Amino acid sequence: MKTFSLIRLLLSVLIIVSISKSSYSQKSEENCRVLLHPINDSYEGGCKKGFAHGKGIAKGKDLYEGKFKMGLPHGIGKYTWANGNTYTGGWKKGKMNGVGTYYSASNGEDLKGIWEENEFIKEYKGPAYNITYKSTSIEKVNIYALNGGIPGTIDIELRRDGYKNHNFNYIFLNGMTGMQETSSNFIGFKGVAYPFEGNVKFQALSRTGITTINYSLDFVINDKGAWKVIIYY
Repeated sequence: MKTFSLIRLLLSVLIIVSISKSSYSQKSEENCRVLLHPINDSYEGGCKKGFAHGKGIAKGKDLYEGKFKMGLPHGIGKYTWANGNTYTGGWKKGKMNGVGTYYSASNGEDLKGIWEENEFIKEYKGPAYNITYKSTSIEKVNIYALNGGIPGTIDIELRRDGYKNHNFNYIFLNGMTGMQETSSNFIGFKGVAYPFEGNVKFQALSRTGITTINYSLDFVINDKGAWKVIIYY
């Protein structure tokens, strides 16, 4: 009987500790602060020291989806104003900074250029895309626009020895906007806004089939349209 009572006591302590940890985690998430007033009603995403940090979505009168740093938009992200205007591109300490595209809902026009402290500096006619990181295990990467494709779609294809290959252990996609899909029919991103920053990670056996290799690719696509990204490994 004493042994049974001791077991019940230990189980009760474990349950209380588990509930306490869950409550603390939930409270920490609720206390994750966004310092930009028009988007600080609700937040979902990464958190650090009580501030929005990493990838997240913040909502208020306006909406922001993208990267944060210590409570402010910082990195690549998309900001949507209440009137339907949008800005997609670089941010620094809560302000438009770097390469970005401003869309006016009233006239349907885009303004692509260099921004600094929320001010438009000049037009930008840079490369349509950039490969910002490619692990040495990847042989090469081809990125090109798909004529007639669905705008805002990025199709990811893995190839080995020139042939489409799905013999990977797992694949992980991460993008600043849009939705990720890894089905048997389609691997890639849908409904993205440009410029778009994406990451593809996957794991597959080596050609010999003896070792497992990790592969990683970071890329940015600046121009609108439908795109194909082919990774040779």
